[in-house]
Amino acid sequence: MSERFYQEMFGGPDDDGDLIGADMPRVDGPPKADGSPVFAADHKLVNPLYVVPVTAPIPCGTLERVDTAEAETAPGVACVLTAKDIPGQKLYGMLMPDQPALVDKRIYSLQDVVAIVAADTLEQAEFAAGLVKMKTKALPAVFETQDALKDDAPIVQPEHPVAKGNVLTHLKIRKGDVEKGFAEADVVLENTYETQFIDHAYLEPDAGYVVPNPDGSITCTGPTQCPHMVRRVIAPVLGLGQNEIQFISTPPGGGFGGKEETSIEIAMRAGLVALKTRRPAIYNYTREESLGGKAKRVPAVVQHKIGAKKNGKITAMRIHIYLNKGPYAAVGPGIIKKLIIHSSGAYECDNVWADGYLVLTNNINTCAMRGLGVPQVHFAIESQMDELALSLEMDPFELRRLNGYKLGSSTATRQVLDQSVGYMDCLDKAEKALGPHPRENANGDGLLHGRGMAGFWYSTGAASPSDSCGAQVHVTDDGKVQVGVGIIELGQGSHTVLAQIAAEAMGVRFEDVRIMQVDTDAVPESGFTAGSRSTTIPGNAICEAIAEVRGILAPVAAEMLEGPAEDIAFKHGRVFIKSAPERSISFGEVVSQALLVGEQITGQGWFTTGPLTFNPETGEGRPFMVYSYGVQVADVAVDPDTGEVWVKRMVAAHDVGRAINPQGVIGQIQGGIEMGLGQALIEEIDVHEGRVLTPDLARYEIPVSMDTPEFTTIIVEEVNATGPYGAKGVGESSLVPTLAAISNAVRDAVGHRFTKLPITPESVAMAIHKGGVAV
Repeated sequence: MSERFYQEMFGGPDDDGDLIGADMPRVDGPPKADGSPVFAADHKLVNPLYVVPVTAPIPCGTLERVDTAEAETAPGVACVLTAKDIPGQKLYGMLMPDQPALVDKRIYSLQDVVAIVAADTLEQAEFAAGLVKMKTKALPAVFETQDALKDDAPIVQPEHPVAKGNVLTHLKIRKGDVEKGFAEADVVLENTYETQFIDHAYLEPDAGYVVPNPDGSITCTGPTQCPHMVRRVIAPVLGLGQNEIQFISTPPGGGFGGKEETSIEIAMRAGLVALKTRRPAIYNYTREESLGGKAKRVPAVVQHKIGAKKNGKITAMRIHIYLNKGPYAAVGPGIIKKLIIHSSGAYECDNVWADGYLVLTNNINTCAMRGLGVPQVHFAIESQMDELALSLEMDPFELRRLNGYKLGSSTATRQVLDQSVGYMDCLDKAEKALGPHPRENANGDGLLHGRGMAGFWYSTGAASPSDSCGAQVHVTDDGKVQVGVGIIELGQGSHTVLAQIAAEAMGVRFEDVRIMQVDTDAVPESGFTAGSRSTTIPGNAICEAIAEVRGILAPVAAEMLEGPAEDIAFKHGRVFIKSAPERSISFGEVVSQALLVGEQITGQGWFTTGPLTFNPETGEGRPFMVYSYGVQVADVAVDPDTGEVWVKRMVAAHDVGRAINPQGVIGQIQGGIEMGLGQALIEEIDVHEGRVLTPDLARYEIPVSMDTPEFTTIIVEEVNATGPYGAKGVGESSLVPTLAAISNAVRDAVGHRFTKLPITPESVAMAIHKGGVAV
């Protein structure tokens, strides 16, 4: 969809009306404020069964025998299911079937489910689960990425359909002559950066239930981020057609990527029970099961070498990235692709050599999480940029201005950035907002003060081969508008923004638009609620559907107003002739007349980006439609005795295209920064030989309100010609530079570069006392 389309159909950028750019109240705000939303675990069912898993006792080996006899005769037990009870395929997966629904022969991790027990009460199911006996044979396991890459390493999945040894995916970028680039450099820096396992730590633990229907179909209910994907993945396992599986999404209590895979696991295993027993099956994770068993943010090791001339111009980058995927693919190939594409940062460089390895291990599995791997590589490149600035005795803003992306820049994949590039504007506005360095206002407080900055770029939408979305718009006979789209309101405000887009495009009041509950039987396929695509991609699809509706109504209105159909306009609930706006009627009158003459006022929209390309051997291509850009600056204070770090202030300037709802954009930026603060300083899932040692929120710490810094949030609007009213993504990019900005600030405060996250008080105190930093 082009800028011309929007100008012709809905008016130009200066004629966006009252709703685009307005701080409209969240449509899901009042019920969340008064406690009205009913989450999946709150639903009451008639005669349900409760499902409890039995997991593997070893991280790698074979399952010799399972004895369920005692469990099956325990009080209240309806069934105990193992791999032999699966009616369809025994393997499943989001991108490829490489994960056992229930362990058949091979065990690949401690989180593998061997059996599921279903009983009348949760307590009975838990008791019976403890009665399941199994005999296993342990095999050599591998947990660390570098160990898994050794020639003599145990192969995690010897019969994997795609992996070569333990390498599931190896992607490359080859641009220019990297050796020549380093030879031309006056300064060359090389460091290795490491990030940790992180949990999504959403408020609502994973939950859901499945109800069998009289016709043999099932209805799955629960929080998800990919409703159509759920039924696509579980149908072959359950032996059903996709048309026999309905998924209804409940209001999620957070997602951040984690409720893609868990919604599949819950629907699949509860579905097995429901089909077997013909009773509703409830499968709710405890907090301990969620923290201890579900997939995490993938940890990364990034080896980064960068060269530059004395004037600061970057001449070459060599990057090696290793991701500890765990034993299964899931969306891992998408993570490594997005990660390597962004690995050279928002910087022009003629010579880039990058290798990205997605490595299988027997660790806990990993999955999508806000930013999809891009925060990890920005921690590396933006740390390198600050080290380069120090080596060159150059201002870090100036170094980034010299090398940063501008209109017409060529990326590492050789994509020419031909529109909506706001990085320079973000640098200028962030720097202007700073004020004095925090050391100047320390007033002898005994603390070490530092300031650090980081830039970023981040794609909108899914990567190659394309990104697509469907939407439908129906006008009821009272002139109200229903919008059906498979995007989940996770808390990011998408339903509010999409309602604003729909109301503006249709020319009706905001309160007359309703975004329908997501139900695969009622709304079209819209893809994942992920990838910062929830405004741009579905917004375009909705506008295409509305264009179809307007095409139905315009001739009717033209006849009523005695004017040409091409001169009909829709605005503020009125329909009028553009050349004679005083000749108008209400939107409802046009709807009534259209229905009277037999029109069905429904539009179908399908938006696709068209081909998106990425060559896995060279990296060459146009992998994304458009990118967001920005800069964050962190001011920190450090206690020199304890090493504790406080983030005092964050300045964030983000290019978001057109801000459809500015207050919502600000909320997304500040929320993402808070999340990034946790990864930079606090959070870490402690995993030992595949076992999670931090299975509760007493041991897995996350930021709280007392950790929230002062915010200065600046919206930069470089209109995106391919987005609805100029919008592009913001939800994930908000935390992409945060890790590096905070790390660079701590470096400025204590004089030591931290290359491993999180930056703990212990590591800071040790660095201070080793280096003898003066207060």
